[in-house]
Amino acid sequence: CSGDAEAMNCLGCKYSDGEKGLTKNHQKAMEWWNKAAKLGSSTANRNIAAAYYDGRGVPKDPKKEKYYHEIAAMARHVSSRSVLGTIEYNEGHFDRAYKHWVMAAKAGCTDSLKEVQEGFENRFVTKEQYEETLVAFKDSVDEMQSVQRDHAVAFTSLC
Repeated sequence: CSGDAEAMNCLGCKYSDGEKGLTKNHQKAMEWWNKAAKLGSSTANRNIAAAYYDGRGVPKDPKKEKYYHEIAAMARHVSSRSVLGTIEYNEGHFDRAYKHWVMAAKAGCTDSLKEVQEGFENRFVTKEQYEETLVAFKDSVDEMQSVQRDHAVAFTSLC
């Protein structure tokens, strides 16, 4: 794992879930995720955010959850971007929520696309924004579909 952020993140997941012969240990998972995050793993930042949301290995802390989702989203982690939309919406920041959802939908996030559609229906999102988002969503999904990608997903699931 030395210097490999994604391997460290993966090891954190294995500790969190108690897989591959490891005893479930959320504190150890957080240690590995923090190491991976320091090396730039957006997924590790997202996992840390989820731990603060659930209280796995750390006390529940909505502020830290949002902070780590922001770091992950800045590094283009799509599901963190979508979660930030939900957090902002729940905080009453509707404009910011829809900006997050539009970005996530443009990157291929189906859940965010549904939120953008609802935002269009409720006039939070303009017709132009909605149409632009639909086109970008389709392009993103088309780009992600390939035999090579399917093989890569299958390979990474071995981790």
